[in-house]
Amino acid sequence: MVGQGLSYEGISAANPTEAYNARYGYPDRFLRAVSIELGGEF
Repeated sequence: MVGQGLSYEGISAANPTEAYNARYGYPDRFLRAVSIELGGEF
């Protein structure tokens, strides 16, 4: 998603971890860390 030019907000809105949210909770910190690591912008 970062490769497609999506910002953190766009990635978060797409909810790519939806299948895991009930088990692990909402992944705000995880998504931010991955976005930054892959070169995304805030």
